[in-house]
Amino acid sequence: MSRECRICGRMIEVEGIDPDELIGSQEAVEITGMKRTTFNMARVRGQAPEPIAELACGPIWTKTQIEEWAAARYAKRPS
Repeated sequence: MSRECRICGRMIEVEGIDPDELIGSQEAVEITGMKRTTFNMARVRGQAPEPIAELACGPIWTKTQIEEWAAARYAKRPS
């Protein structure tokens, strides 16, 4: 099974991963509640999860990867 990229329209297929689990930067930003620039800086600094693939239209992750990272990131913040 594959999923169409919302940005470039290409079909994305990663073996062994449910296509509905694949997300790009925009979805990652929406899940984390971060600003796009903040998320991109976390990537540049090596603080964000490594994408499972890099496409012409950008990196892709699994939704679970980003949700777990965001939960751990916010759990570390002082109240």
